[in-house]
Amino acid sequence: MSAWNPQTLIRSTVHFCQVSLLSLFITFTATVGMAKSMEDEAAIAKNIETYRSWNEDVWCAGKYELVQSLVTPNYTRHETDGTRVVTAQQCAIEIENFKKGNTEFIYHDHKITKDRVWVRWSVRTDGPDGGIATGRANQVYRLVDGKLSETWMMMHFGAFWPDYSEEDRITQCNFLDLFRDAT
Repeated sequence: MSAWNPQTLIRSTVHFCQVSLLSLFITFTATVGMAKSMEDEAAIAKNIETYRSWNEDVWCAGKYELVQSLVTPNYTRHETDGTRVVTAQQCAIEIENFKKGNTEFIYHDHKITKDRVWVRWSVRTDGPDGGIATGRANQVYRLVDGKLSETWMMMHFGAFWPDYSEEDRITQCNFLDLFRDAT
């Protein structure tokens, strides 16, 4: 049996403290990470609901009174012709006026995160000469607290995206079908 050695006791105590602190750090980090992940998931779910309502309720069903609850008071739009800021009321009026034509948006791709929605879409609408006008766009929305706050849109008139298919068409009226394969 060896004699009691103070250095061995000190080394063992220091090692125990280091292991304990490391364990606490790992536990804390994992807990914070899980909480952050849950916050992100909640934000994404809220953004999906906002964007679903934006498409199905406002653009498809014409419930323009909902715009007030879906966009921030100053909604910034970066468009092909420049940047402008509109109020929710102005935005609702613009959508209503735009929808007076026979317009359909077709969605091809999307990505929704805790503060962004990215969409690639095509549009078919009444043209200024009485014919049918088509176009395609990439659009990114920035959301703040589940409301659309800012958007960037690049639009090209004259054609749908090359991968457009009548058979697998997702419009503003069946937008949730985009999530049918997501798990």
